[in-house]
Amino acid sequence: MSSRSHGQQRRRDNNADGLLSETVNLSNMGGPSAATLFDNGTHGDAVSGDGIFSLDYMIRAGIVNTAVENVSVSVTDNAGNVTTTWTRRT
Repeated sequence: MSSRSHGQQRRRDNNADGLLSETVNLSNMGGPSAATLFDNGTHGDAVSGDGIFSLDYMIRAGIVNTAVENVSVSVTDNAGNVTTTWTRRT
């Protein structure tokens, strides 16, 4: 038994650099510590280039640590600036 998790993040860059990439730490759910989110119309992303980064990821049953309700999201812009924030798992 598995469940499908679909995450989306909308981020805006505070300057003209533009966003390069986003990753999410799914290790609390048995996944990778740096899963790439996409804004190219693939991997669960509905619309390419709309500023909404998405990931469609299969989580195996019994793996989710229900005591940990947050995941971290890291964003890198084209100038190499990186920021990490915590978001609630949905």
